[in-house]
Amino acid sequence: MNRLSSFKKSMKHQLFILLLQDNKQFTAMKELLEGIEYLFVDLLFAPLDFLRELENESWWAANSITWIAIIILIVALGYWMKQLRIFDQNGEEDKTQTSHSFLK
Repeated sequence: MNRLSSFKKSMKHQLFILLLQDNKQFTAMKELLEGIEYLFVDLLFAPLDFLRELENESWWAANSITWIAIIILIVALGYWMKQLRIFDQNGEEDKTQTSHSFLK
């Protein structure tokens, strides 16, 4: 426990010295992180903020992205199953690979 507390104190001391010595690097790093915050919070998540506010008015409209994704997935699954059936009926499916011998 004593070694851990002394390690924490030394790390705090080293960080303090680093901040005093390299204030320009600290400022540049802070500006970089604030730029990343602005990009995500104010630009990329703006449509999601709109949907969050819209939820108070209409649950169905707010969840439109979810419903569109579900519809796309259902259509894709239907197409995939149709293609699997076509390959199975034509005998073109390669059934030589199995994970266990008892699945043959």
